[in-house]
Amino acid sequence: MPRIGEVTVAFYQRLFTLLPEVRELFPADLTVQRKHVAAALGLVVRNLAVFDALEEPLRELGAAHARLGVAAWHLPVGCDALLDALAGASDGAWDEALAADWKALLLTVTRHMLAGALDAGA
Repeated sequence: MPRIGEVTVAFYQRLFTLLPEVRELFPADLTVQRKHVAAALGLVVRNLAVFDALEEPLRELGAAHARLGVAAWHLPVGCDALLDALAGASDGAWDEALAADWKALLLTVTRHMLAGALDAGA
C-alpha cells in the first residue's frame, strides 16, 4: 500500500482531532502504533478473498481495544478518521466508487471489532 506511512500519520492526527480524549490511551511516540495500523491494514487488504477468516482476529482486536480503555463508540469515529486519511493520501484517485468500497470494508472491520468489544464488556 503506497504512502501507508502518510496514511497512518494522518489517521492519528484526525483521530485526535475528533476524539482528543483518546490521546491519553496512546504512547507519546506513535511510531510503533502506526506500524501496527499499517500491518493491520495490509493484512485486511491481502486477505480480502478470505475475509471471513479475519472475523475472529478482528473480534479479538476489538476486545483488546476495549481492555485498553477504547469505548465501543470510539471505533466508528476511528473508521471515519481512517477513511479521511486514505482519501488524503490517494493523489486524487479517491472517487465515489473507491470511497464506497473502503467504507464498506472498514465498516465490516469495525462491526467485527465492535462485537469483540461488546463481548469484552465495553
